[in-house]
Amino acid sequence: MALFTAGEAWVMDGNYSKARDIGWARADTVVWLDYPAHVVYGRLLRRTLIRVMTRRELWNGNRESLRGALSPDGPLRWFWRTHWRRRRETPGRVAEFRHLTLVRLPSPREAERWLSKI
Repeated sequence: MALFTAGEAWVMDGNYSKARDIGWARADTVVWLDYPAHVVYGRLLRRTLIRVMTRRELWNGNRESLRGALSPDGPLRWFWRTHWRRRRETPGRVAEFRHLTLVRLPSPREAERWLSKI
């Protein structure tokens, strides 16, 4: 992670707490897609169903299965366990990195509007 963030400009995404601390320490801006649960879950459900039905390879030969999608650690249950906690905790986590600018985008429409300006 340190190697990838050593350059002048870079982008990272995801909810990986170990990478977050390294990345955020070197970042200047965090763009938070803080979408409503129904938007996020709808996209997750659609993506998961497509992956299960098409059996498309994701990485290293991995494929999503219905059993995996519905398992306790699968993406559909993971969402319900983590969405609101992450939503509640994110502002405090960003505040720990005082140098960061937070751009909070509460809807896809706001995200499109923001992107059109940069």
